[in-house]
Amino acid sequence: MLTQRNWAPIVYRRLNEVIQKHKTNPAKPKSKRPYVVFDFDDTTIIRNVQKGVMIYMMETLSYKLTPEEFSEILNSIQPTDSNAEWLPNTTAADLIADILSEYEWLYRHYINSSSRTLTIEEARQTQAFHNFRAKLYYFHTQASKRYSRLAGQPWVTYWFVNYDTKEFEDYCFQAFGWLTKQPFELYTFQSDDSGRAGKVTVNYTSGLTFPEETKELYDVLVEQGFEIYVISASPVDIVRAAVKYGGYPVPPENIYAIQYEYTPDGRITNKLDAKFIVSKNEGKTEIIQKHIQPNHEGIAPVMVFGDSMGDFDMMVNLEGVELSVLFNRVFDDQTQDIIRESVASNKRFVVQGRNELTGQLNPGAETVSIKTQQTSLYYENRR
Repeated sequence: MLTQRNWAPIVYRRLNEVIQKHKTNPAKPKSKRPYVVFDFDDTTIIRNVQKGVMIYMMETLSYKLTPEEFSEILNSIQPTDSNAEWLPNTTAADLIADILSEYEWLYRHYINSSSRTLTIEEARQTQAFHNFRAKLYYFHTQASKRYSRLAGQPWVTYWFVNYDTKEFEDYCFQAFGWLTKQPFELYTFQSDDSGRAGKVTVNYTSGLTFPEETKELYDVLVEQGFEIYVISASPVDIVRAAVKYGGYPVPPENIYAIQYEYTPDGRITNKLDAKFIVSKNEGKTEIIQKHIQPNHEGIAPVMVFGDSMGDFDMMVNLEGVELSVLFNRVFDDQTQDIIRESVASNKRFVVQGRNELTGQLNPGAETVSIKTQQTSLYYENRR
């Protein structure tokens, strides 16, 4: 069965109990075997693959967008939102204008190979680069908080448009190789005070790990006859690349993530495919009920794994789940209810801590915060 490693004792015990109870012959048809559902970012792995690939793309300026195409993506927010204040006396439109101004300069001097005058090292030393990086990353953090992805609609932070799936998989592998070599540290991106938005400062946490505990868990589950599904709110091509890179035994057809449209020649667009459910919040439960349960004679997953409100509904409201495992990020939201329930019972819900300073699991329910460097179980105890 599983080895202890850094699993919290109660999580380790309950995982082994449920696996032992439901294990079966892997040769049985899929419909006759039990299954489990994992979130990916900050659950299967530590950190976020979409955000990591975005950071790597900023650091290497490897966009395939003309300034006009970049403008179209950034300005695909609702028109009324462009006048909303995102900083004191600064609107989304002001921020977008500054980003595009710096991008146009970087496009002329580096991104467009036909007019390139700088090396990537020289480009990264320019003030234009520092302004662009700080303001674009700030735009990403705000857009993710303020807007919801909707089926059939464009999304404002998909800046990997114009890659085809194979070259994007190769690019993601490069990004993961770079990201896994970065230390887990808190960085600050800062612009100067030029432009309509003025000075922008935003924090970013580096690093990416594929913990041995979850890799072994996936392997043991498959060996014991379980079918594994991944449901993620990150872009589907990035998640599939990360699953492949990490060596997780999950076939592509068992991965549900944000699906977008492709051009006739197979290149990625930023428009979400209207035929697919948005794989976040209640959408994860809907995917299980409509697309996974019918392949398993209508039964629910035996276990569900998640870390945030994006997973809360499937962890709490999906009937028939025997064990829900929460990876504790000490959020000030309803995931605190799962922690309190786990302390009271340890039956349906268990909690696994993390060490955000090392990018590893913490051998208990508490999490070591990279922001405070303190260990906390509940948000209200965080210092």
